[in-house]
Order: sequence, then C-alpha cells, then structure tokens
Amino acid sequence: MFKPQRLGTVTLPDDELTADKKTCRKIGPCGVGEKAIYLNSFYFDRRYYIPISSVERIFKRIAMSKGGFTGKGAFGTLSYLVVVYENGKEKQCNFKHEEDVDRLLAQHRSRAKTGRKKKMAGRKAARAHSSGRNQKAAYQA
Repeated sequence: MFKPQRLGTVTLPDDELTADKKTCRKIGPCGVGEKAIYLNSFYFDRRYYIPISSVERIFKRIAMSKGGFTGKGAFGTLSYLVVVYENGKEKQCNFKHEEDVDRLLAQHRSRAKTGRKKKMAGRKAARAHSSGRNQKAAYQA
C-alpha cells in the first residue's frame, strides 16, 4: 500500500494516516475518512490526501464533452469532484459516474455533522465541569 501524498501544509502523523486510510469509505476513485479526504491521481486511486481541517469547500462540477458543443461526435457529461483547500487551492478529480460524486458529498456531510456534534458535546461537558468547580468554590467561600 502506498502512503498517500499530502496536498497542502497540514500533515497527519503516519500511524493516524494509515489507520484512517484503511477505514475510509471508498467511493469511486476517492475516499472519505474521519481525518482526511483521499483523492485520486490519474493512475492511482486515493493517492493524495487533504486533512479535513484544511478543507474549505467541496462541490461537484459537471462539464460537457467536446461533442456537445460542436455537434460532431458523442455528447456526454463529465463529472468532477472539486476540493478547495488552504486559501483557494483546488484539486479536481474525475469520476465515471455522477452518482458516485453525490454519494461522496453526502458521506462527507454526514461525517462533518457527527464531528460537529462530538465537538459541541465536548464543549458542553467542559462547560459543565468548569461551572461545577465554580459552584463548589463559591460554596466553600
């Protein structure tokens, strides 16, 4: 198994990276992990990674094939997944099926929601813990 190459400046530790890549949800040539999004190169699936913390935006881009504009040749659409990261840098990955792009976007959204819920629960627990200490200190005074 190749170690994925990082895109951007944020790096994940090697042990976290290999564990996350093994457990990532593979959709088409790309994948969605807990800590990173794995993107394809021209020849290899999931060759690059971008940590979730560096991702600014993820969206689907649809383009028409050359035949659609000229009227000669076959008409078709090309589906791309575009990840915008670190101050507007973009990485674009082509997919054979548009449905795969939709599934990857839905998977990313669901993982982002659970990540936000965990973060909010941690903040609430920290607030409750700190307010409990303040009440105890006020009671003792």
